[in-house]
This record gives sequence, structure tokens and C-alpha cells, in this order.
Amino acid sequence: MTENKRNPVIWRYYLIAELTNVSPLLIGSGDDDLADAQCIRSGDERLFIPGTTVAGRLREFAESALQDAEFVTRAFGRADGRQSLLTFLDAPLVDDGGGQTTVRDSVRLNEEGKTAADQGKFDYETVDPGQRFCFEIHAILRDSDRADMERMRQLLAALRAALENGEISFGAKTNRGLGRMKAADFKEKVFDFSSTLEERKKAGRNWLDWKSQPKAERIYDSCQPVQPAARCANDHIRIEARFELTGSLLIRSYSADPAAPDVTPVAVPGEKGEEGIPVIPGTSWAGVLHHSLLSLKRELQGDRGERMDVILEKLFPPVKTKTDSDADKILHASNLIIDESRVENAQMVDYTRNAIDRFTGGVVNGRLFTERLVMQKEKEKAIVTFSSRVRRKLYEPRARHHDLLLSFSSRVRRKLYGEKNEQLSENCAAALLLALLDIGNGIAPVGGAASVGRGILRLISLKKDGEEMVRREDDIVRPNDAMNTVVKKLADYLRGGEEQ
Repeated sequence: MTENKRNPVIWRYYLIAELTNVSPLLIGSGDDDLADAQCIRSGDERLFIPGTTVAGRLREFAESALQDAEFVTRAFGRADGRQSLLTFLDAPLVDDGGGQTTVRDSVRLNEEGKTAADQGKFDYETVDPGQRFCFEIHAILRDSDRADMERMRQLLAALRAALENGEISFGAKTNRGLGRMKAADFKEKVFDFSSTLEERKKAGRNWLDWKSQPKAERIYDSCQPVQPAARCANDHIRIEARFELTGSLLIRSYSADPAAPDVTPVAVPGEKGEEGIPVIPGTSWAGVLHHSLLSLKRELQGDRGERMDVILEKLFPPVKTKTDSDADKILHASNLIIDESRVENAQMVDYTRNAIDRFTGGVVNGRLFTERLVMQKEKEKAIVTFSSRVRRKLYEPRARHHDLLLSFSSRVRRKLYGEKNEQLSENCAAALLLALLDIGNGIAPVGGAASVGRGILRLISLKKDGEEMVRREDDIVRPNDAMNTVVKKLADYLRGGEEQ
């Protein structure tokens, strides 16, 4: 009590907004009644985003976007026991009902043969796009924080701008397109106790009256527009591509409805009364890109293959399984961020087929099934837009795995963890360009049933940081001079470059 009298509260700030998930959202609960990974819910079965999730993601953004690490640490709290200056509340669902979700099927594939790994089948529940959540932050400054008031305002403005621009994703699989959120309708309430005694008393009475009102009846002030935080515009290498779906596409999802087809494509809900919109999840893109780069690795030998392993480990880091010990794998987040892609101007068509006995030519008993395929409309091209980013400053493995680096050659260790880290990022991007070229020329189909002609895409455009990388020649997409320059540096790296 005495301590608080010597260090009184001088400023209270309340911010509310409405968060909408632009892409499917997954925040796991640990429950597995509905799916292997199930969304978290409150006691009345309503979806919500925990305050811990909000705080963690906003802190990560603030640390990367603001050149003020010391204040960010104090504002969000630190391990010395000092209380955080910010309070993040759970973000409950705004809409009536518990919220709309979809269960997605997934499978982990073997590196060889592109077949399902043993015990690699799993599913996860996602919150459908367009769900609205109530977002709320409180900030409290005491007399000892008086000099930091302007820094707090700048921090809050940066967080507001990032949320309004959709720069922050929440939950799991954010590197594979899930959890993108966008905020709107910001409102705030400020109580300033930092002036004269009379003004402090007046502000205190206003705050007590405001706090005593039911939450739904409290009056907030509209926020003034703020400029985005000053961020490094060159912190990612951006790779974008546009494809045309030339045939059919099937990324499997299964329904428990007996009247539904046996297999349906992964889709997100459309507008009210409209058919769902088929999508290519970021996990599917990651799978086909990984497989394409593995095919490239198999063609390399010796140190070249070892260096390709480094690129694969940076883009598609290993995942710890139940059979792995703590020292088995070098763990870190992926340096490749892939957005989920919608298939525009497409339609879904039911296709029934059966299995044929190869000896008799007759139908195999019980093998009649129906697939719902994604196809282009009669007079419109079905377009798929791929968007991804590669971090220029690559994640490093955990320090406790340092001894595992001995398994790499000295040249690879210097390349992976030395000062040429940014060039390694460029090489990762070059490898992705080659993989996307394979996809665009039909060499690497996307999705399932590739052996019967599904998932063939035709490349229209491929860009790295806005610069076109390909040209069309005899109906085949080939690298242009800009891409040849990028790929030559990758080839030099794989051959050993200046270190050889």
C-alpha cells in the first residue's frame, strides 16, 4: 500500500476493436474429441482467442518492428517479477452461437515415393474465415513510467496499425497461411491523472463512474488514424506466381454426411447461399514444393547434395515426433511463409468412378465412389495465385542442439551460420523459383490423384520481389535472364562457390 502511494497511477488507457479472421484460424485446446487438433472454446462452447495468444503475437511483432527492444520488454513484462504495463484480455466471439468451424484432413508424406508416412494421418479443426472477435487491450502507467508515456503511445499506435493492415497472424500454422487477422472499428478511452490535484481527482471520479457501468454500456472515443510502424521493407524475399488450372484439382477433404460425395475438395465458405470456394492450403503448397526440391536433391551428389540439405532444412525444418529424443533434430520455425490460395472462377463437379479388375475387366465389388473435383468454368479460366515470403534473416537452431552441428561439414557450418546468412536466404528463394517452374510446367502436380491427371497447373507469371522471372517459349515456360542470374548463384553455392 505504501509503495503504491509513492508510485501512483498517472495514465490509464483502454482500447477495443473487432478482429476478423481473413483466413482459417487454429488455436489448439488439447482436446481431440472432434479432431486431432481442436479449437479452444470457453465453458459455454464459444470460440475465443486467449489473451496469452494475443500478447505473444503482438510482442513478437513489436520486437521485430520497433527499434526499442528495452521498452518493449518492459511494456510486455519480463522475468524479474515486474508487472507488465499492458493487459491483454481474451478475445471472445462476437457473433451469436458458438462459431462456424471446419475439420481439415492432412497427412505427412514420406520423402521417398510421396506416400503416406506410418501414423502420418491427422486432422485439425479450423475456424471458418469471417468470424468476428472482440479485441481489448489495457495500458497502465505509474509515476515511475512518466518519461515513457510517448513511447507507450508509439507502441500502441504501431500495434493498431499492424492489426488494421492485417500484418499479424494468430494461432498455429501461421507460416502456412492460417490465422491471418484484420482489425477494424477501433475505439479508445483515456484517463490522465498526471496533471494538477484537482484534475487528478476529476479524472479519478470519471474513471470510477465509467468502470461501474456495464461493459456493453461504456462509451469510448473513436480513434484517430495512425501511420504504420516504420519497418524494414526488405525483411522478406517475396515470391509470387499465377497459375491457370488446366484440368481438375482435388485436395481431399472427407465428410461424415452419407449423402455427400466420398471425397470433396478443401474449401472455405462462400457468401450466404453460395457454394464454398475451393482453396489450396499452405500445407499443400509446402508439400509439393518440398517434394520438387527433394527430386532436385536426388540429382545432386556429394557436397552438392549436402548443401541442398541445408536449403531444405531452412525452408522445411524437421518436425519432432513421439519417437524423437530431445537431441535428435535441430528444431526451429520455417523460414518460408506461404499464404493459402483460393481457386478463382472455378466450379465443383461430381465425378463417379470405380475400380476395374485388371484380370477380368469387370468392376470390383464395392469399389464405386464419387469425387467432387474443382474445374474451370466453361468460358472462364480458373486462376490460382501463389504468394510466399522467405525471411532474409534466417532462424537459427536452438542453442542446446549446437553439438549436432558437428554432423555437418565445416564449409556447410560456415555457410549456414556465418556472415553469409542473407545469401543463403537468396539461394533458398532461387530453389523455390525452380520448384514453382516445375509446378507451372506440369512436372509437379498439386494435390491428390496426380497419377490420373489431377492437379496440373500452367504457369502464367512468376515474380521475385516484383520482378518477372520467366518467359514463354513454344508454350513452355522458361527462365528469363533475371532468373538465370539468380539460379546461377544457387548453382555456384551448390558447387561450393568461393569456399571450394
